[in-house]
Amino acid sequence: SDLRVVIDINSATMEALRRLPGISEKEASSIIEYRERSEGFEKVEDIPFAGIDMEQYDEIKDLITLLPYEPLKKKQR
Repeated sequence: SDLRVVIDINSATMEALRRLPGISEKEASSIIEYRERSEGFEKVEDIPFAGIDMEQYDEIKDLITLLPYEPLKKKQR
């Protein structure tokens, strides 16, 4: 039973994204930029809009998932 870590692209840090095969720092930061600009990915298949080509997508699609996007909010009390 091989354990596979699945990364949520709506909350993953730069560091976590870089662990995906073939994802450079540049690509990880474009994923984060797209996510913030678009208020999250609506579906995993949207990741090519963040500058990831289809070949890379095929390589990582089983390693990524999507949870609801929650922007980083400052706690107000």
